[in-house]
Amino acid sequence: MYSGKLGKILIEGKGKLYTIKNNELVCIGYKPDTQNEVNTKVKKYGVSLDIMNNDILNTATKKISSKICVIYVNFTYDDFDFMWNELEDNLKENRFFIDKNLDFFNYCLDFFDDYIIKKNDFFYRSRINEGDKEFKLEDLGTPPVNKCCVGRLNPNKIQYLYLSNNPKTSILEVRPWIGSIVEVGKFIISKNENLILKDLSYLDENIIIEKLRKVNLTKNQKKNILNNELQINEARRKIGNLFSRPISQKAKEEEYLITQCITEYIRDYLKNDNDKKYDGIKYASSADKYGFNVVIFNPNFMKIIKKESIEKVNSMTLESETYSFI
Repeated sequence: MYSGKLGKILIEGKGKLYTIKNNELVCIGYKPDTQNEVNTKVKKYGVSLDIMNNDILNTATKKISSKICVIYVNFTYDDFDFMWNELEDNLKENRFFIDKNLDFFNYCLDFFDDYIIKKNDFFYRSRINEGDKEFKLEDLGTPPVNKCCVGRLNPNKIQYLYLSNNPKTSILEVRPWIGSIVEVGKFIISKNENLILKDLSYLDENIIIEKLRKVNLTKNQKKNILNNELQINEARRKIGNLFSRPISQKAKEEEYLITQCITEYIRDYLKNDNDKKYDGIKYASSADKYGFNVVIFNPNFMKIIKKESIEKVNSMTLESETYSFI
């Protein structure tokens, strides 16, 4: 397996092969005769390049007047599926990454983009109130360590802050029953800089198709790249579903182990383009297909600014009415 969203690529022009270094085109010799020789060159000299962000490609290839041909190592979902299932089995058995799986795992994480939380972005957290007194504002934040239970992304006694991008999603995430009282808190960044999260969501296929329309390549090249990218998106879907699919109480311990290991690796070892560690993860909601969740590794990086609402749930479709403890 090779790193890069579309595998490693080389560029062919006038019968020569080029790679890109520091946004400049560099010739590495003539195009080999056989596909095996091409693949060898791609593995050795190829660069990771998202062909759908083609500004670099267009800039680097201005010097070549003949037709441009992008040569890349195809991604196949079947290969991915086999290796990912092997990785999951190893995690369940050993609770850490085996060396032979680590390069593949890093390759998989490169499928996903970053997500930025900015100063004026709002997020929400809900709690069901089964008492007769309203929660204090601080009660809507992260529970104290001695009350932190095992979660989808956190082991026991580890404090992460789980938030949703809108009030409805946050209410659905706490699985309220009819008649339950839910209090919703509103959060913003407490730091003076943006938070950078790894976005473990898969893309809408229409977005992929639309982006590819704007790329200056031949019809056949676009067709091959589209097939490649759609297979990669299936890989995104498989990984993303680990974080968003509903899980039974019986299966939680084993299934959560996988997402906890992935989360710990992203938190402790993975670095973003600014050579800094990630502040958290964004992932789809298992309770609301129209919303998403984020987990913040350091709860102090977000602060609650107000109580958004207190709701009494009247139906399973989340019809509710404003509630008062007075």
